[in-house]
Amino acid sequence: MAKKKEGKSSDININDLNDINKFIGKFLEEANRQFLAQGALNEPVVFGFNVKIGEGGMPTIEKFGNVEVKKEQITLSENREPLVDVIKRDSEITVIAEMPGIEEKDIHISLEDKTLNISAASRERSYHKSIPLHDIVDTKNYKYKYNNGVLEITLRKSG
Repeated sequence: MAKKKEGKSSDININDLNDINKFIGKFLEEANRQFLAQGALNEPVVFGFNVKIGEGGMPTIEKFGNVEVKKEQITLSENREPLVDVIKRDSEITVIAEMPGIEEKDIHISLEDKTLNISAASRERSYHKSIPLHDIVDTKNYKYKYNNGVLEITLRKSG
């Protein structure tokens, strides 16, 4: 009979998930304390993170929202960082960014070197994110569409 691995689920250690849960609990307590001290609880607080398996099978954690964490200081930013997914294929890269509450005319896209910059601003909220692409792309020919708060950008790889 094959021996069952204990504490594992889809190669993610259950103890790691418990550590993440503890981190979130401590983060929320500290954020609440600091926001109360700053008088910032009247502003919308958006914070989340996305865990992905990156290149080489290594997990990556990316945050999104308007909460900035620098050392022990937690502050609110005027810009929200959108939740972003980057999908690499042989000849193209697709970037999907969730930016609800804005109109397509408010979106600004720019490419500098191997970095995609996305920003958008409306009267109610603003977003900004710089996304490293790690590939050379055609900076003049890209397509995008915006529907129901989701921006999808398709970039052709060059070289």
